[in-house]
Amino acid sequence: DARESGTDSDGSLQSGFTLYGSAHPKLSETAGAKLTLRGSAYRRSLEKGKTAVLRGDVKEAWIDRDAGGLRLQVGQIITAWGRSDAVNPTDFLTAKDFTTLSSHEEIRRIGAPGARISWVPGEGNSPFEITYAWNARYPQTKLLIPASQIPAGLSVDTEPTTPKFFGNNEEHALKIAYLTPGWDASLSFFDGRTHFGQFVWNGSRVELQYLKVRAVGGDFSVTFDDFVLRGESAYFAYESGKAGLSDASLTEPDHWDSVLGAERALGEHFRVLGQILYRVHPALRDSQAYVGASPVDTAIGRGLGRANATLLNFQDHSKWGGTLLVSYHSADEVWGAEFAAIGNLVGGDYVLRPKVERKISDSFRVAAGLDYYGGPVDQPLGSLRDYRSAFLEGAITF
Repeated sequence: DARESGTDSDGSLQSGFTLYGSAHPKLSETAGAKLTLRGSAYRRSLEKGKTAVLRGDVKEAWIDRDAGGLRLQVGQIITAWGRSDAVNPTDFLTAKDFTTLSSHEEIRRIGAPGARISWVPGEGNSPFEITYAWNARYPQTKLLIPASQIPAGLSVDTEPTTPKFFGNNEEHALKIAYLTPGWDASLSFFDGRTHFGQFVWNGSRVELQYLKVRAVGGDFSVTFDDFVLRGESAYFAYESGKAGLSDASLTEPDHWDSVLGAERALGEHFRVLGQILYRVHPALRDSQAYVGASPVDTAIGRGLGRANATLLNFQDHSKWGGTLLVSYHSADEVWGAEFAAIGNLVGGDYVLRPKVERKISDSFRVAAGLDYYGGPVDQPLGSLRDYRSAFLEGAITF
């Protein structure tokens, strides 16, 4: 149950009950399968307000065959790439539903129907691993879109249309990794679509479009005696042009995202992870200088450019930011707590997420926490202050 400090009579953003279950049967010595389902009943939700609603989806449903270092998976698959925490530039193949308020990221993650082939040479004994992934259609991230960021006076479609299978909606990715106990590294390539929708004017209304993009990325992780060093980076090139739609940055331009972090244990119960974030848009233009074919076209273009820049965080040519995660677990694993934060040094916007958790029994846990968005309201995280909320969760496993 997530509650906000708003003007609504009960102040509730979301309250409901979710069943999340997974089965991973072994069909034979070389074949297996996985089925993960989620069903939710909401008394109140971000999408439907006070209207009660039932939602359900198949998170994963695949079969696989694994023999001689070659593994093939077919079905609904979640392929999550990247070594960093919270921010993963090379996570090309999945999406997230941010309109579902949950402290469990696996509930938010969205996969896609397709196939994945992994090959480890030497009958599975080589440190090299080559993976090819194919999505039959691209997954779509559902964003929290503040009302203040929707251009006034226009018909705006904030609900994405499910794409058709195959053709222009397919995605392809290749990853080459080197894995050892002390360190690992990988290179990855992607040809598909951005999974974050952007506002585009089609002549009669504003709709969310998921633009064609190609990307190349890499990550690494090195384990030392006392800490782990990890990094991740990717460069994205859009089909709409390196400077964004109309060569005026009305949509996100080509950009480069990087993360570098270190994780270390402090004593027996605490762990700290800090990361530096950097992103740069080399060909960024000022969307407010856009001039269209008419005064109306100019006004619409500038409004969409401003909204997209806020939602996708490309207001500045380059941005530095950071994340921090401090976690605690008691010796008996009864109590747990964490404090997570992410923010942009340029812009001064941030989100703080403290959480405390208690194990009541082997099958029942309760957790309480806070999502606190802050900073200027014209910055990506600061504009989400309407979604400040406290939450209480109970989880039963069986």
